[in-house]
Amino acid sequence: MHSGLGFFHAKIQSIPMKEALETLKKRKDKITLLDVRLPHEYEKGHLKGSINIPLSKLEQAEKQIGDKERKLFVYCRTGARSAQACAILMKMGYSDPVNIGGIEEVDEKEKFFQV
Repeated sequence: MHSGLGFFHAKIQSIPMKEALETLKKRKDKITLLDVRLPHEYEKGHLKGSINIPLSKLEQAEKQIGDKERKLFVYCRTGARSAQACAILMKMGYSDPVNIGGIEEVDEKEKFFQV
């Protein structure tokens, strides 16, 4: 028997951070950007317009995340927590979470980076 989390993990969509940033430049009004790092990590720098909901609090944040049909771009520091978050979001009924990896991949001069 498969665990539910493993089942969802197999279906997680992911795209490279660079591609995600290009998509955000064109369609930011149609995508919710979710940072699942801890608050102290978020405060050191994050992608502009992102919502910070730590991975451990994700299941209690449905109202904050919003529409379950809206595309979600999810990131963390390296991409590991965001992969876990996408699995949890799918289990919660969100139809389109996408793991965009880690903020470590973003150049500090990048337009979307905000400290």
